[in-house]
Amino acid sequence: MTRPASTIPGDYMIPEDVLDITGPDPAPVWLNQTGGLTARFESEHRTRYLNRNPLPSTEDLELEATKLDWLHVRHPVPRVIEHRRRISAPARSNTSIPRICPAPMPSI
Repeated sequence: MTRPASTIPGDYMIPEDVLDITGPDPAPVWLNQTGGLTARFESEHRTRYLNRNPLPSTEDLELEATKLDWLHVRHPVPRVIEHRRRISAPARSNTSIPRICPAPMPSI
């Protein structure tokens, strides 16, 4: 069974809590089927990415951040620079890297 890749509708409105973190010009790069958003933005002269899930959500971004923290000393993966849980949604931002290598994740 195949699932279609996400596309972001042209009239998609970026949530205010994302704009509070990214500033006025984030570029949405992924919108999943549950409304989770990945946005690219510039901060401190670097490209960064922010992941945001609407609440309630079954995806645990805190667990994802923990896994990336564990993995970053072993493989080139995005380094989590901040994780926060807001009233309106959990959010995680990370730095951009040129490649991501797949690797086993730890059992947590």
